[in-house]
Amino acid sequence: MLTYIYHLVLIQKASCADTIVDMQQKIAKIKTSSIQVLRIVILQLPFWTTWYLSVEMLKEPELLYWVVNLTVSGTFVFFSIWLFHNLSLNNMHKKWMKWLFSDTEWNAVIKAENVLKQIEEYKNC
Repeated sequence: MLTYIYHLVLIQKASCADTIVDMQQKIAKIKTSSIQVLRIVILQLPFWTTWYLSVEMLKEPELLYWVVNLTVSGTFVFFSIWLFHNLSLNNMHKKWMKWLFSDTEWNAVIKAENVLKQIEEYKNC
């Protein structure tokens, strides 16, 4: 929640009076913050595989239960660690990163960044 408010504050601080460099820095802050938050959230994935556990299930577990549970939890641990290490701005060109950040809010930031790049290229000509 606090991160969402922080992002809203960053967006509100952006104005048409800002220079291109200032605007790019603000967009970069939003992108970096979004990715950092997502990295932390992804580390929680393995804990979501244990929400259904109960005391009764742990008292008399069957072998199949442990095999399935450890396989699913282990897969989520591997996946979350892999994502934690691979989520970065350096990988934004990869297909899986584009898919992961394909929501409405992120698309608006990417479009704004593209417009700023075009303006900067135009000024450099």
